[in-house]
Amino acid sequence: MDNATGVYSGILKWSMEYVDGTQESPTREMSAEDRAFLSEALENMVVDEISELKKVVAVLKTPEPTNEEELQQKLQMLDMLLDYVDQIDAAVNFHLLGGFVPLIGTLNSRYPALQSAAAEAFAYIVQNNPKCQDWALENGALRHLLQNFDIAELQGGDEQKQPEVAPAAVEPEDPAKTKVLEKSFLGISALVRSHEMARNVFMGVGGILVLKHCLQHSSARLQRKSIFLLRSLMTSDSRIKGTAAEVGILPLLAASYASGQEDVDIREFALGAMLEACSDFPQNIPLLAACSEQLLAVMQEREAVVAALPEDEQCDWVEEVKSIQKLRQLLQ
Repeated sequence: MDNATGVYSGILKWSMEYVDGTQESPTREMSAEDRAFLSEALENMVVDEISELKKVVAVLKTPEPTNEEELQQKLQMLDMLLDYVDQIDAAVNFHLLGGFVPLIGTLNSRYPALQSAAAEAFAYIVQNNPKCQDWALENGALRHLLQNFDIAELQGGDEQKQPEVAPAAVEPEDPAKTKVLEKSFLGISALVRSHEMARNVFMGVGGILVLKHCLQHSSARLQRKSIFLLRSLMTSDSRIKGTAAEVGILPLLAASYASGQEDVDIREFALGAMLEACSDFPQNIPLLAACSEQLLAVMQEREAVVAALPEDEQCDWVEEVKSIQKLRQLLQ
């Protein structure tokens, strides 16, 4: 809509000629000339969604870029795609136009920027969209997204040692690579949440190790997203509570809570995940209690911080304090 600004200005000017807001405007029939003007203006403002999606699909189907111009063209199309596919109908249309397969292929581009952009668009398409989640599974999207995490390496390096409750220091990675992981995990989360088959496939191929890896990553965004997804999965399937305990995730949740006091989301997500891990699953309580000394101290400190706030601000943290008290009762 390159001429949208001019169209809006024209409509405004036309409107102001008939009413300035200072007095009641008389009602009269619109002239043929006025009707023609408004009709043309409104037509210019309407974007043909299908035509735009076809343009995106056509570009995504082209080979891997060999120069900067081709790279930027694909990035531009992926950016345009975000404007449409957060709507379920548009996401479905994108698939029907043949866009899903080339989009999934772009997830493994040699260009990190394309990988990130494709993963973000993919997440928009499948979130809360069962049809698109089904199609994504059928076309191997989960496998492509997981390739960026190298599950084989995670399986080889997994240790059963239970870590202390302390920040899990991980050396910062290349920003472009980290962004690829963040967007890929966004896509994974959108695909497996509220979709039983996708969840089972994810867990069956070692997804719990991906969650553990992200929980230990230097990226706070990955930490937040992994804790959020873990809690969602444990709520949907209680067996995952046991799986999380087996790979040593419970102490990592405690560590995230202890080290994430400045990050509201990490703090609250970790607290909620610990409660969920123990809810109707008492065998996890001793595992979490084993690292409770520092955890209890941090929770007590947090309660003191809330208690020191003005009364009108304390109400913002009532639920967190209730969760702290509930977890303390489980651990003591």
